Amino acid sequence: MGKFTQTLLGEHVIMIPHQPSSDGWQPLGRATDVGINEHFVYDTENGPIIIVNLKGEFYALDDICTHDGGILSDGWIDNDDLVCPRHGAHFCIKTGEAISPPAYEPISSYPVKITDGKIWVKLP
Repeated sequence: MGKFTQTLLGEHVIMIPHQPSSDGWQPLGRATDVGINEHFVYDTENGPIIIVNLKGEFYALDDICTHDGGILSDGWIDNDDLVCPRHGAHFCIKTGEAISPPAYEPISSYPVKITDGKIWVKLP
């Protein structure tokens, strides 16, 4: 079972999530714990996933830049883009699409739903 690191104002809290449901949806936290334009990172067997609260909508994406392996959660949000801190590549938070060089390949995005105040992500 993985763990997730919630990043709010530079503080890290390690938490253990509940077991995934039989249909692949994984509960990762409470929606009220992640403010507007904030995020947390969930470490999975396939690598880290960043959950972003963008203007009240939640999105799940790979946390690794496709250009040079930078950790996207160390970057910042610019409008609807997640910006890699290493070389400034922009990725669309809503789709994972690479918006600007030096990245040309998208990052994977995953379905998100909010049920009973919990953030659920369907992971592969």
